Amino acid sequence: MVSYLVLIRGPQRDEKWEYVPDHDAAQKLEATLSQLPEQHALSELCDRCCSLPLWSQDCRFYDTPNKLAQRLAKCALCRLLYRSLEKKNTLPDDKLHFLRDGSYLKFNYKHLPPIVPLYTLPGKYFFE
Repeated sequence: MVSYLVLIRGPQRDEKWEYVPDHDAAQKLEATLSQLPEQHALSELCDRCCSLPLWSQDCRFYDTPNKLAQRLAKCALCRLLYRSLEKKNTLPDDKLHFLRDGSYLKFNYKHLPPIVPLYTLPGKYFFE
């Protein structure tokens, strides 16, 4: 239940407050809360990915497609990186340099197109 305090102001000011419960606002709020999107389970990450400073513009790390493939069953970020590299010309043992550029992860060179968005608006998909 949502309640409001209403200050009654008349010609003379006093310190009298009137407590007015507002059942309509509580019902509207409850109806709104039931329309929120469902929560998703947190992604599981390997130890390496847990320690990556993805929030930092200085985030850089190395990996190979083979090592990503070994961890993709248990790590959502390794799986995402591996999937993003499937159509790129990489060999299984290529040492890839991943780096953050704005809100994207890129690999090897900053001037190449991004491979993974770190942030997107709801309903926008990077992979088709």
